[in-house]
Amino acid sequence: MYTSPNYRQASILVIDDNADHWLIMQQALNAFIPQLKTIWTTGAEGTFDYLDQCVEVGKQIPKLILLDLYLPTRQEGKQLLQQLKANVHYRNTPVVVLSHSSQRDDIYEMYDLGGSSYMVKPLALDEWLPLFEALKIYWWDTTTLPLPS
Repeated sequence: MYTSPNYRQASILVIDDNADHWLIMQQALNAFIPQLKTIWTTGAEGTFDYLDQCVEVGKQIPKLILLDLYLPTRQEGKQLLQQLKANVHYRNTPVVVLSHSSQRDDIYEMYDLGGSSYMVKPLALDEWLPLFEALKIYWWDTTTLPLPS
């Protein structure tokens, strides 16, 4: 059976200031992609501390980033996405923006700023698992993620 290179030394960075959402996402990721290492940060400072440390010690950068748009404000999520896409070391890492907002302006702006995908966070607990199953199928089993440099 073919195993995608996406799974080799794979990690995902979840940037979300809501601990309850992190718990749900962590459990869903563990259920669908157990070989994946999950890292959680709650804002720009922790995110860049972690990513810069990866670069400094030669550790592989996460293959995918999940970014909550409202950290807790939309402006903070927007700035974080801009900073991610401006940095030569991790600008090619796909960033999936997650938000409860389905507002047209939020969606278009996140794509304009370099977001790779936009997913609306479910309201019901039982809707999270299908969302993460789809995320696994698309990002790990279908696409080819950037290889480490």
